[in-house]
Amino acid sequence: MASISARINGYNNNQDDNSIRLMNKTYTEHTAKYIQLVSSMETKFAEDFVELPKVVFCGNQSAGKSSLLEAIANVQIRMHETPEASSWECKISLRVEYDENNKPLPDARRENIWFGEAIHDPSDVESMAYRAQKALLNPSKSSDLYLNHDRSKEEKDEIEFTMNTVCLSITGPNVPNLSLVDLPGIVEHIKNATPKVSRILVAMIKRLTRNYVEKPKAIIVATIPCDSEDEHQGIHNIINEVDPHKNRTVFVLTKPDRIEEKTHGKWLPKLEDSSGPDYFVVMNPNQAKLIKGVTFIQAREEEEHWFKNTQPWCSSNFQDRLGVKRLRTKLENLLIEKIRESVPKLTDEISNRLMEANGKLNELPPPPANAQFEINRVTNMCENKLRHKLNTVTGLNNGNDNLWEKIREQLNEYNMLIENERPAFVLTSFFGGVRETLLVDLLQNIPAANRNETYSSIIVTPMEIVNKHKHSLRSEAFIKQTTKVKDIIDQSR
Repeated sequence: MASISARINGYNNNQDDNSIRLMNKTYTEHTAKYIQLVSSMETKFAEDFVELPKVVFCGNQSAGKSSLLEAIANVQIRMHETPEASSWECKISLRVEYDENNKPLPDARRENIWFGEAIHDPSDVESMAYRAQKALLNPSKSSDLYLNHDRSKEEKDEIEFTMNTVCLSITGPNVPNLSLVDLPGIVEHIKNATPKVSRILVAMIKRLTRNYVEKPKAIIVATIPCDSEDEHQGIHNIINEVDPHKNRTVFVLTKPDRIEEKTHGKWLPKLEDSSGPDYFVVMNPNQAKLIKGVTFIQAREEEEHWFKNTQPWCSSNFQDRLGVKRLRTKLENLLIEKIRESVPKLTDEISNRLMEANGKLNELPPPPANAQFEINRVTNMCENKLRHKLNTVTGLNNGNDNLWEKIREQLNEYNMLIENERPAFVLTSFFGGVRETLLVDLLQNIPAANRNETYSSIIVTPMEIVNKHKHSLRSEAFIKQTTKVKDIIDQSR
């Protein structure tokens, strides 16, 4: 399990009454700049010293929050349904801040890793986000190994849960200006886990949720299924602690079609109370419709039709709280207001940090006039000290260099061992074309009896291919082969 963060910058070129309105073009462009500001600061880990506003989706497991986020982000719309869709784009990155034990990494090891190329078909987002999560759950492997991961060939993950985040940066027409986070659903036990492991994972999920929602500038979107037996469990307990007055919490009721007839009294008073916390109701497609490939536009039209023709919703006095479109506008306005309020403090905090950094830089000595000379000087100094130490310990005089000869021989042997483990690249035919591959990759697919003959007949490419095709170095076979080098290094210590 891993959380998903989405930064979405939208613009609206369609002003038809049936389209999704994001306010007028000037205001939309203005608000997009606020989101771009927050996005830029997030990628530079500015949250280490200043809080950045964002919308946090949370709730119990199976509450419908991930479907709600997809609906808000408009990631299911098909490319041919809008003439501006060619400019829609989603970039995925991995925000790595914790190690495999979910302990914070030192600043030097924290990073944002781009995951694959930009996505231009929104229908591909879900599968790529899933692969990105798999990459985070297998931290010892290169993330590139999961770019084409086959979901039908499931393998056990190295870890069950990570505090690290999959980040989605989305730009395009008719998408909102929002910065969103989708957290794992809160559960009370983990299926197929031992009691001890279950307790640990449940505690981690709750800790992750609390870490996000307790921040004063976080806008909390708490999803509650209308068929929930007890609305005061799980996420409610956390919200009551971090936002007791519900000043920054929006409750979203999902699956309203599951409310039994004449039992709406549990929810209607909350929606009618304009002085209390904000409540919205949404109706997203069920699993059967998703499998059939229902589009975003179809889903929103069906939702609108359902609310207009179903009691008690069609005759209610809270029409402004029904549907994804109205919820989206509400969240966008809340977030932009939070960012606008934060800009002066952000500016002051960044200025102070910049002054502090410049002060530390000014304390550094001036750079040497001749850097190469300084490197040689320090290297020679180190060598002379080492010689002196060895001569002192062994009693060698300047005329006896037997020890140095032995050291030189061992170093030469060490270099030979490393050189022998250098991966060999070959040219092979692949579906009618030619591709570069590692020799070890090739030999793995050849019967043992034929390997010697194959090895002698292949064409070994020059090492320049390593520089031209660095992505080949990411292959799992290459990683396995280079572990032999590590073994040699360990043995030489």
